[in-house]
Amino acid sequence: MGLCLYVGNRNYSSWSMRPGVLLRAFDIPFEEKLIRFDSFAPDSQFKKIALTLTPTDNVPILIDSDVQNRRGAPLVINDTLSIFEYIAEKYPDLSLWPNDLALRTQARNLCAEMHSGFTALRNHCAMNIGPDLSHAGAIIWRDQPSVRADVARIEAAWAECSDLSGGPFYVARLARWMPILRRL
Repeated sequence: MGLCLYVGNRNYSSWSMRPGVLLRAFDIPFEEKLIRFDSFAPDSQFKKIALTLTPTDNVPILIDSDVQNRRGAPLVINDTLSIFEYIAEKYPDLSLWPNDLALRTQARNLCAEMHSGFTALRNHCAMNIGPDLSHAGAIIWRDQPSVRADVARIEAAWAECSDLSGGPFYVARLARWMPILRRL
């Protein structure tokens, strides 16, 4: 088939959701397979299945059967940011990153910051997009200044990227991604 993306439940795992959003946004064909979250214990079905695909035993996992590693096996990419970089290299004509070196560097830097930073936001606002958690969110917002600081940094970073790029890259990408996010 080419690309096969293994994910956990996108309701609880933004890590799982992100590569699928990217692939859908750019109309890149792929198959998606769910590895159900039953537990994260070493003997869980989730961990057992994930370990058959990658030694990290985490999702998402992208397998490209059209590209082989040095041992002749399909190429396995097992990290959200690595998947994005791989797709950007595999499909250079799609211009996933800005063409301008400074803007591209800034975009990659921001992605890395989003990927590994914002600890307070991650700790206090676990992903669960199903229920209405507005009451709990209001309490977190009121009681956690570190969460407010993380959100302020995200807003400032997006505003800076939009300002420096003059908006076209940011606006065009956001316009392309929003309908896909709404369908998930």
